[in-house]
Amino acid sequence: MISLVRSVCDEPPPAIRQLNPEIPPWLAGIVEKLLAKDPVDRFQSAAEVAAVLSQGSTGSRQPAKTLGFERSATAAVDVAEEAPSRLVTARRQWLAAGALLVVGGLILAEAIGLTSLREFLSEEPNVPRPHDPPPPPVPSPVPQPEEILVFGPRGGKPRVFQTLAQAIPLAKPDDVIEIRQNGVIPVHPMRLDGRPLTIRAGQGFRPVLTSDREDSPLISTDSRLVLEGLVLRMKPAANERVGGETMGPAWRDAPPVDLGLAIVSRDAPLYLANCRIVQTPSQTPSRGRMVGISCIYLDGSPECELRNCLLLSPLRNLIGWNCPPGGRLTIQNVVGSSHGVVEALFSEGSASLHLKGNTLLAGSGVRVWLPSESRSDVLTIQSSENVFSVGMLLTCSPVDPEALQFEPAAHLPAMMTWHDRRDLFSKRTGFLEFRSRAAGSEPPVLGSLRQWDDYWGKPDAGSRQALLPPNLSYTHTNIPKTALDDPKDTVPGDFRLTDEWADFGADLDRVGPGEAYDRWRKTPDYRAWTEKVSPTP
Repeated sequence: MISLVRSVCDEPPPAIRQLNPEIPPWLAGIVEKLLAKDPVDRFQSAAEVAAVLSQGSTGSRQPAKTLGFERSATAAVDVAEEAPSRLVTARRQWLAAGALLVVGGLILAEAIGLTSLREFLSEEPNVPRPHDPPPPPVPSPVPQPEEILVFGPRGGKPRVFQTLAQAIPLAKPDDVIEIRQNGVIPVHPMRLDGRPLTIRAGQGFRPVLTSDREDSPLISTDSRLVLEGLVLRMKPAANERVGGETMGPAWRDAPPVDLGLAIVSRDAPLYLANCRIVQTPSQTPSRGRMVGISCIYLDGSPECELRNCLLLSPLRNLIGWNCPPGGRLTIQNVVGSSHGVVEALFSEGSASLHLKGNTLLAGSGVRVWLPSESRSDVLTIQSSENVFSVGMLLTCSPVDPEALQFEPAAHLPAMMTWHDRRDLFSKRTGFLEFRSRAAGSEPPVLGSLRQWDDYWGKPDAGSRQALLPPNLSYTHTNIPKTALDDPKDTVPGDFRLTDEWADFGADLDRVGPGEAYDRWRKTPDYRAWTEKVSPTP
């Protein structure tokens, strides 16, 4: 079939009189002209074809050139040599046959793209005739409906709402709220107490939830909460600068919920995937060292996991954790740029912190508030394949310095353990310091990776220390430069490492809401995540 089409387009057609010598030369010439490869060589209007047909049918002796074509060598016969004595009937028969050949030639030429029937049949090509119907209107793209869908725990037909404010009060325990809206959605502080919920972005949507108040958290709950594919944008609080320390004896009893926290979870599991939390710096001038509370506050939450998130908070810690016995905090494939990463307070029992495949820029990495009495196995930290561009990796402070009954540097390895494997640290990173409100910050106890490994009594686990590129650095004030520039415009790609260190840190293509979240939802990893965070039947 392809070879046939190529021959029609590229090779001249066989002379029609070779197939049937009885066809008059003038008619054969018309057909040859209709099938010319070059449009310039064809008839330019239907009127011209009609005139030539009329002359041929009446036996005109006009030279062939004036009829609009030249005869080929095999068909070069002067029209004047045509016998005028041919029967009228025969002429009419040939005229009818010629008309059929002309129509057949037009159809063939149209089929192979050599001409256009509309241009051939009109003396003014591409000009609509008065009686032609108007062209059909081009349909406008159908806008994707923006709505809030609420699914029951077993799926089924969803309930439909126009706004999130309508859906939240009517949601039932274990419902799934899917936001099919784009752009900024101002919301009042959402209290979800007593209702385990999942709130997620719809496929192809990127909702941005912003708080209209500074004195309350955007979301607070005492039940299991799953957030997926959302942007939470917090306003800078008027009293963003906080004097003194952020945690201590009064922190558990009076949680600081008056500075525009993003999320507060009390005594309940919290799971975040592919979310983006942005706390823009306050424009209010402040004096002294800038210290903030946390974007996410876990008050006794037994389990919390952050996956594929982008967290930007130059004046705050990412997570404040009041650890319950057996509590577990997992941070995986997260990009964070903040004042601090995790600040943890332990009252009793033990807990575990798991850091895997993250890219973290901060003034401090993990800060632990120690009890007054020496205990064993307060905290276990598992760390692997992370990038730490932090001023100090681990800071330990006593909850009550005056009541402290042990020497922290000597007893710390019995109270907690830190296992790291293939982590990448900045050359500027210090590894361990002790700090108290009474004595202030003391010189780092451990200033190098080798000292750090020796302190914990572990062999080389493949961790490295290197000079990281400028996009992964922090300023002298311990506030990451990447977050200070403009957190609203910061994207995961801003944290990309050079090829030499590409195997460390977060997989940036899977971080954040939008397309990254939509891709992740199609993977087996997401199905495993869903099974983990779904309510137990």
